[in-house]
Amino acid sequence: MQSAPDAQGKAERVLFTIQQDFQAGLRLPGPGAASLQELNAKFSLWLQSVYHTRVHSGTGMTPTERYQRGAHLVKALDPHLDLDQLFDHQLTRTVRRDGTVRLGHHLYEVDLSLRTLTVQLRFDPFKLDRIEVSYRGTAFGLAKAVNAPLNSQIQEATLMKNAPNLELSLWARQWGATAVPFGEPSTEAWLGDPAKPARPDLAGPNGHAAQRHAAGRSQRGG
Repeated sequence: MQSAPDAQGKAERVLFTIQQDFQAGLRLPGPGAASLQELNAKFSLWLQSVYHTRVHSGTGMTPTERYQRGAHLVKALDPHLDLDQLFDHQLTRTVRRDGTVRLGHHLYEVDLSLRTLTVQLRFDPFKLDRIEVSYRGTAFGLAKAVNAPLNSQIQEATLMKNAPNLELSLWARQWGATAVPFGEPSTEAWLGDPAKPARPDLAGPNGHAAQRHAAGRSQRGG
């Protein structure tokens, strides 16, 4: 609406007509509505008997005549279509290393295989009871409200698993590396593979020295 002034003007005109005609009539003695159901019934009656039968100054036709003229262009929706999903919101989030995403002031758990990836979240903003997760068009189930105790255990296990890599990273930076490798199964697997070329991300004047030093330290067990 904000980017379409013409459409916004039309909407404002409809609201003005409702306020000046229908709403003003409710203030008169008698026509008032005692409940929301009665108000909806009165408004529906006003639309059918007054608004839709009154000639529009811009088109020269009544809204009913105007609709019937273009009725052949109206396409029926698939009866199996979930109309609620048409009003869902969709946001993009990057999954944290502990397998969670933040939505508003809350954390939600997603599939751990999505860690560090950018995913799409689809949800009803008024309920947040069902948050669908997808990555590049593939569904990955539903996000769940974070389980704080379990999430802390995952973080601890992840830290222990990556401890060799973290130790290697510290040594690499001490020896002048400007970037350090992550994501390998272990330091030993990386250094012990003779077919694997030197890592280009150990980019520093002493990068190779850092590898040799870390390898020697790994072989000595300390």
